[in-house]
Amino acid sequence: MPMPKGYSFLKAAAIPEAWITAYQLVIKIANIQPEETALIFAAASGVGTSLIQLCKWRGANSIAVASSEDKIKHCKKLGSFDGINYRQTPMFSQRVKLITDGEGVDVILDCILGDFFKENLDCLGLDSRWVIFGTMGGIRIQEANMIKLLAKRGSILTSTLRNRSDSYKAELVSDVTRDLIPEFENGVLDPLVNTEYKMSEASQALRYLEQNLNIGKIVLKCDL
Repeated sequence: MPMPKGYSFLKAAAIPEAWITAYQLVIKIANIQPEETALIFAAASGVGTSLIQLCKWRGANSIAVASSEDKIKHCKKLGSFDGINYRQTPMFSQRVKLITDGEGVDVILDCILGDFFKENLDCLGLDSRWVIFGTMGGIRIQEANMIKLLAKRGSILTSTLRNRSDSYKAELVSDVTRDLIPEFENGVLDPLVNTEYKMSEASQALRYLEQNLNIGKIVLKCDL
């Protein structure tokens, strides 16, 4: 993948693999269409901030779910039309229904799974797609009422990059290069760098990450 013109190596380092992951989710898996609404979890993360921008780029709307009001504020600046602080509103499905006038969302982009599964069932709109690409909230689901999924004619999709074939990955990188590099260069899309650490400071970077403070990517730089 070529480095976008005018980009530093620091800025370019924030593109893969966050934007490749986000592109695959938005374009190839969920196939988000203009005017649809997506619910995005971990919305202030590297992948999350990419998802928000790609939804806007596709002409779709997004609702950001994050852990603080400051993060929600940044997500709105990136393009989300509304946001939910899940620490203040753990039963967030009612808020989603209010935001969408009772219709629910067309797409859920979910890297949490366990803790939010039952709430997500109540967020689904008709003929919706629920894309699971992470399990940060756990892998065990108890007493979920799956009739809600049937009633909404919802589809649960899953996605990973790690176990894809080399040919698939090569094609995906080619698609991202074709579609997104020009948008990085003209400023339509912006890979967010939250902070930079030296490679020798990797343990500090990890502790910062574990505190869930970052908005965008944490980049490690070689000491040499």
